[in-house]
Amino acid sequence: MKLALQMYRDLRAACCEQTVLCTNDSDLAPALIAIREDFPAVTVGVVLPRPPELKARMSQSLEDCAHWTRQYIRDEELAAHLLPERVGTRKKPVTKPEHW
Repeated sequence: MKLALQMYRDLRAACCEQTVLCTNDSDLAPALIAIREDFPAVTVGVVLPRPPELKARMSQSLEDCAHWTRQYIRDEELAAHLLPERVGTRKKPVTKPEHW
């Protein structure tokens, strides 16, 4: 729910022209429907967070809500977009747990 609310608030603040959701959780479909209805100029994309070799099927409800979809994410793409091992904050820095 928090993710869906943040997506909606970002769009309401006119922070982006496109929003991309990386999930296969069909519970988020109502949020994508609301985004499509309330922000018709915004492009909605959905990426299935699976490696290509798994050949998983995307939720039909998410697919129906998106302008475009992608059925996989490659390991090297995911690795290129991970947060650093240590992230600074206004308080104490956050360190990624070793088991991640």
